Amino acid sequence: MILFKGHMGTILHTGDFRFSQAHLNSNILFPTQKLHIDVLHLDNTFCDPEFIFLNYPELLKELEELPPPTPEKPYIFPIDNLGKEDVLLNL
Repeated sequence: MILFKGHMGTILHTGDFRFSQAHLNSNILFPTQKLHIDVLHLDNTFCDPEFIFLNYPELLKELEELPPPTPEKPYIFPIDNLGKEDVLLNL
């Protein structure tokens, strides 16, 4: 997320992120001091119900259950952009 403050006002750009209930307890996302936002750019690219994503604990559990890779059947993880580092580090 990026917060811009300047002569044009205060703009919050959420970027694309995987929401979890832990976000609701974040002092960064919900500071005790109120902040006025003039413009909120909410990235909702994947809010369509067609897209179903596992949360990180569920995803890691599924990855742990994969059979071991072999030379004939290696793991291939297509990663098109940032945001998958935690998954790869935990794998």
